[in-house]
Order: sequence, then structure tokens, then C-alpha cells
Amino acid sequence: MHVHESDLYMYEQDSDFDSTTGMLSGSVKRINHMVSSGKGNRKLMCYLIFGLVVLFLVLYYIISWFRTS
Repeated sequence: MHVHESDLYMYEQDSDFDSTTGMLSGSVKRINHMVSSGKGNRKLMCYLIFGLVVLFLVLYYIISWFRTS
């Protein structure tokens, strides 16, 4: 009985990894398409990266401020 449960668990894990791999490869394809499609999309990508860096820094500052108070 224990071996059957382990096999079922491994099958579910394999299915989860397959779905994650598909999602990640789709995301990489979309990013590659965005980067290679032209100057306007590169500008958008720069704004997106800049915004994420600023968001990270703001969140880091807020969290560190709350920890010290």
C-alpha cells in the first residue's frame, strides 16, 4: 500500500513539473518576442525593468523602516 501511495505522489509531482516547464517556456518565448520585435518594445522593456527596480527599492526601504521602529 505504501509503495502505491509513493508512486501516486511521484506521478503528481511529475505532472506539476511538466506544467511549470510549459509555463516558463511560454514566458521566455514571449519575452524573446518582445525584445526582438522592435525599438518601441525595447523602450517598454526598459521602463518595466526600471519600474521593478524602483518598486523593489521602495519595498526594501519600507520593510527596513518598519523593522527598525
